[in-house]
Amino acid sequence: MTTDPGDLVLDPTCGSGTTAFVAEKWGRRWITCDTSRVAITLAKQRLMTASFDYYALRYPHEGLRGGFDYETVPHITLKSIANNPDIDTIHVEEHPKIAAALADLNAALTAVPPQSLTPTQGVRKGKPVDFRQGRDTIRMGGAFRLPRC
Repeated sequence: MTTDPGDLVLDPTCGSGTTAFVAEKWGRRWITCDTSRVAITLAKQRLMTASFDYYALRYPHEGLRGGFDYETVPHITLKSIANNPDIDTIHVEEHPKIAAALADLNAALTAVPPQSLTPTQGVRKGKPVDFRQGRDTIRMGGAFRLPRC
C-alpha cells in the first residue's frame, strides 16, 4: 500500500503468496521466503498459474526509476461524495424503499416475539436468555444485565 511501482517488497513469511502475488500484479519487485515446504509449494503454484498484466516503462531510458504506465482509478474523497449533485436524487428515490423495508421488518419482528434460549456452551452456559424482557437485556438468575461486548 505504501510502495511505488518498481519498489522492492520483502515478505519473510510467505504463507499462501498473497504479498508476492499482489506485488507482481501492481508492478513491484518482490522477495519472499518461508520455512514451510507447504507454504512455498502453495505460493509457487499460485504464482505460476496466475496471469499478470504487462507494465511498460514510462521513461525507458531511466529504467525502473522512471516508473510504469499502469491503470489508475479516480481517487474518491469524502468531499467528492458530499458535493455529488446526484446524492439528493439517489436519496429521494431510495429512501422510501428503505423506510418501507424497515417498517415491514419491524412489524414482522414484533408480531412474533423471539423465544428464549439456554446456551449449551460459553460464559452463559445453562443460564436462560430471554429476549422478550426488552431490547438488549438478558435475564440471568433473576437480575437483568446488559450483555458484555
